[in-house]
Amino acid sequence: METTNKKEIDFFDSLEKITSFNIWGIQDELLPHTDFVNPHNEKVITERKVLHYTLNEGQLLLNSQVTDSRGNVISPNVFTDEEIRYLKKRLDQTSNKILKARYAHILWNETKHNSYAEISIDSYIELIRVLKPSELNELPNILSAILFLSKKTKRRIAEAKSTAIFLLKEVPKTAKGSILSAIIDSGFFKKKELNELEVNPADWINLTNEGHYFLNQYTLGVILRLYVKSAKELSTVYGLLAENEDLILRQHTSDEDFLKLTITGQKAIYLKKAKKYSESEKLLKECERLKHTVKLNDFHYELTGKEAILFNEYLTKKTDIILRLSPDSILAFFAVNDDILVDPEVNSEYSKKAIKNSVLSLFSHTIFDINSNFKHLDEEEKLEKEIVKNYSVRHAINGHSHLLKVFYDGVLSGKLNYYKV
Repeated sequence: METTNKKEIDFFDSLEKITSFNIWGIQDELLPHTDFVNPHNEKVITERKVLHYTLNEGQLLLNSQVTDSRGNVISPNVFTDEEIRYLKKRLDQTSNKILKARYAHILWNETKHNSYAEISIDSYIELIRVLKPSELNELPNILSAILFLSKKTKRRIAEAKSTAIFLLKEVPKTAKGSILSAIIDSGFFKKKELNELEVNPADWINLTNEGHYFLNQYTLGVILRLYVKSAKELSTVYGLLAENEDLILRQHTSDEDFLKLTITGQKAIYLKKAKKYSESEKLLKECERLKHTVKLNDFHYELTGKEAILFNEYLTKKTDIILRLSPDSILAFFAVNDDILVDPEVNSEYSKKAIKNSVLSLFSHTIFDINSNFKHLDEEEKLEKEIVKNYSVRHAINGHSHLLKVFYDGVLSGKLNYYKV
């Protein structure tokens, strides 16, 4: 860099020496940039902007978002024309593959000139071969970027696809599922190409280590997606999913443990899909036995303290207003007033946001009926359950609680009775 400021020289030296692709690793390797002398500081700020991006499904996106008063995301012009000229110059100057890939990707974002996409693809491909072993988890993100740019620009198609196939063969089996997922999600490979991918489900999982249960489940789930797309037989994969359930069953041996019941039932389902019908029937009979021994804990929550006081004050104030009306008007209020009803559309949107922002969205959900029959909920069923739950809560607050309070207080005060109603 053309500068005589010692601190700035040190900063750019550290920038050129970064070896980490991960955003947190970069911050550890990069020197802080305090007390720089203007106007050079503006260049440092531009570099910080560049490092404030992250890969997401192949796209290089800004980490932070700006929203308007209604919460809608605004897409600001992050780089000025002067900064774009600066980045073009830096792209020619740097020999660091991480920086070169990022500069070129940003320039393609800003200009849509496909030559920058080609530079970015080539840099990402070279970066794959020198990436630190500790950052192998970044490979799916890098591959997604390569496939995304190649698909969008129709450049470096052969190189992008050969890189994906190379990674699928060479990465450890613990990373194969995420690489395959990136390939499928890209939508870049035709059905025939997907069918030709070398995938051996049994070699991609570990059925001896209990700590690999969720990784096995994820990997086999990705393979199922591939097999569905390429119209392959699914029974082998379902058979391995059934074996994978044994990793959990070995940890839960008590007949009172609800996990033993649910995992046994899930294994029976997988065995049936694997066309192992006799084994599946045997486990279903075991499930029937376990239904009579399993113990489920009951959890009950009530408003207490300040929350209960506030809610009761709200109910009392609204009830007092309603009870000032005549008996006919009180009945009419509950018969025709739309305000006490739950708006289905509003409730649905609220539920979508609630489940998205809740940590519960990260977990699997299992429901039991009165006979201890269970069901694992998929994402759509999770949302449906959340909608019903929120409907019940809102109905209890808006309508049911008011109705009970008005009739209870109305009867005690003599305002309402059998004859008036």
